[in-house]
Amino acid sequence: MKPLYSLLEQGSVFKWTKACQQAFDVAKQEISSELVLVHYDINKPLRLVCDASQYGIGAVLNHVDSDGTERPISFISRVLTKSEKNYSMIHKEALSIYWAVQKFYQFLAGRKFEIMSDHRPLQALFGETRSLPQMAAGRLQRWSLFLSNFDYTFKVIKGSENVKADALSRLPLPFEEGGEEEIYDYLHFVENCVPIDVNIIRSETRKDPILSKIYNSLRYGFPEKPDNEILKPFFVRKNELYIDNDIIMWGYRVVIPTKLRQQLLKELHNTHEGMVKMKANARSYFWWPSLDNEIEDYVRRCNICMLERPEPLKSKAASWQDAKHLYERVHADFLGPIRGKMILIIIDSFSKWPEAFVMNSTNAIHTVEKFREVCSRFGLPKLIVTDNGTQFISEQFSQFCFYNGIKHMTSPPYHPQSNGFAENSVKTLKSSITKMFKAESKAVSMETLINRFLCHYRNSIHQTTGYRPSELVFKNKIRTRLDLLTDNNKGVKANRGSRSVRVVEFDEGELVYCRDYRMPNKKSWVLCKIDERLGDNVYMCRLLNENVVWKRHLDQIVKALPPNDGSVVNSEERRDTVNQTHQSHHQNAETQEAIVPLTPSVRLEQENVNEPLKEVVENDGGEPVIINTRPKRQFKPPQRLNL
Repeated sequence: MKPLYSLLEQGSVFKWTKACQQAFDVAKQEISSELVLVHYDINKPLRLVCDASQYGIGAVLNHVDSDGTERPISFISRVLTKSEKNYSMIHKEALSIYWAVQKFYQFLAGRKFEIMSDHRPLQALFGETRSLPQMAAGRLQRWSLFLSNFDYTFKVIKGSENVKADALSRLPLPFEEGGEEEIYDYLHFVENCVPIDVNIIRSETRKDPILSKIYNSLRYGFPEKPDNEILKPFFVRKNELYIDNDIIMWGYRVVIPTKLRQQLLKELHNTHEGMVKMKANARSYFWWPSLDNEIEDYVRRCNICMLERPEPLKSKAASWQDAKHLYERVHADFLGPIRGKMILIIIDSFSKWPEAFVMNSTNAIHTVEKFREVCSRFGLPKLIVTDNGTQFISEQFSQFCFYNGIKHMTSPPYHPQSNGFAENSVKTLKSSITKMFKAESKAVSMETLINRFLCHYRNSIHQTTGYRPSELVFKNKIRTRLDLLTDNNKGVKANRGSRSVRVVEFDEGELVYCRDYRMPNKKSWVLCKIDERLGDNVYMCRLLNENVVWKRHLDQIVKALPPNDGSVVNSEERRDTVNQTHQSHHQNAETQEAIVPLTPSVRLEQENVNEPLKEVVENDGGEPVIINTRPKRQFKPPQRLNL
């Protein structure tokens, strides 16, 4: 500029020389270069370019000319504080934008401008059309809330195009912290609630082979793809993970190293709460991949919880095979007491033909007599299904079935649904008799009311079969007072309501937990082994270390998994308690444990033994009892129709 200044000196002759022209060209070139700051113009667009390095942040505020040329208004940079150096890379890049907008607040407030960065993950956090992730760190939420006050668009540029801001971040100006305290988002809030010292978590995080990789990725950037499947859950949350005081955080949750996870699961299950509450408590403080699955597995393996657990989900209802002939299968049950009397109900599965007998006594002798009466009219059934009442599991009833070639099947104890056909008949008859008692005068006897019910029921079209029971039994219509109103249209089979069911099967020799009814007033479970499968949903279960076999329905059995501590609660440990309580409970005919009668082959094999036979059964308390029976004689082949 000296040749130009010399022309302005007093007394000098104005002569434009070659040197003056060169100085003028250089000055004009320098003024028009992008290295020279321009004045702020409210009419020109604004563009803010930001970048960050491991130890500094920088930004440039530019005007954009009509030809797209960027002209700088201001340059800023500073070094990171001690706490900011521990930020993950995405947090450092976000900090450069937040700090630059704060510095240029007077230029940007009320103006529409562009924010440019070479860090693509920031577009998911600060993009004008994107919502902030729910589990984003607290500082990102605060910064995003601050930026929401401005009208901006976010754009991603290549790193090679971000030269000026990158240079400023790598050559930052010194920055005085001024005694600023380190700010931690959530760690100080949760460290007193976690039963593990924070220093231990910090140390184990650096030792853990997985979390150490995630720690380095958060500090220096994630690769494009994970190395293995184990890292995928962390890559999915890479925009939400951050480092707080050398501990990896996901939102407000601490990411726990592998070595400390079992200790936290044990602490969560200290009061033996259920899966739902354990998950809710865990989500308030910490996280690791597959946390919910590990909580569920831990609860399932808790031996104490399995022994005291409630009833399992009901299994899928197994339908009886349709009977093809009259009196092929019959179901029986007792109703009452009604006015001091019991009613024996016998119903045929094929024709739905019911029989009802008013009985003053329900012992085995009177019960067998009523069955003989029914068999004399319709013949011998192939199968009789009952519950475990004392009259049905008695010696007299077993002999009646054995001599007449009838197979006797009992439902599992405390599971009347297995004999649901008879139970539904009992419910229908009870409802009708109760209503008729209220409608009729007291002079009408119970036998008359029962006969009226049977007459109408036997001559009404059944929804399952589409025929009257009387038509299937006698192959002919029976004359009634409503004979002119007969309807031969077949009914539609009723559909059962859909419910949640449990579909499971057990193999012989498999360990399971069975419901223990030796203490009726207290629900408990005992470890058993599957001894035999009797049907789709009925199993014979043998107690471990006890020569006792129980018949149980699928709804009374749950799968046994190895306990967390490897211990198994033996049923012997609970026998003392059971012995003190079972004597005070009265025998119940509806729910007594089933006694499996000796099969014909066993009787014939022991026919020449003079010593009394012994049977091991269960009393009303569920304890094994040895019953001596008289010596057996030689038996002749069974005589059919020996009524």
